[in-house]
Amino acid sequence: MSERHAVIKVGETVVTKVLSKGFSQGFALSPDLWNVSYDELLTIETLEDCAIKGCCDDTKILIYGNDLKTIETKANKVLKDIFDSDQKVKL
Repeated sequence: MSERHAVIKVGETVVTKVLSKGFSQGFALSPDLWNVSYDELLTIETLEDCAIKGCCDDTKILIYGNDLKTIETKANKVLKDIFDSDQKVKL
């Protein structure tokens, strides 16, 4: 559960964030927690050119756009939708 990082690259900009929440891949309860908490997440209707994908205990948000501002605006909307969904299931 330590030394986990997320790296995002858009153009020449690279951002790295230390992950401090969630379960690491291979954690024994991950499949059950996935089924309980993430199934609803995967059914959220997203904006055009956006998608939420899941595999095992990982989630990816795919956002397409022609410029950083468009991607940022779409990302903020999708993240708000995810937050609202998490609040609904009390995560």
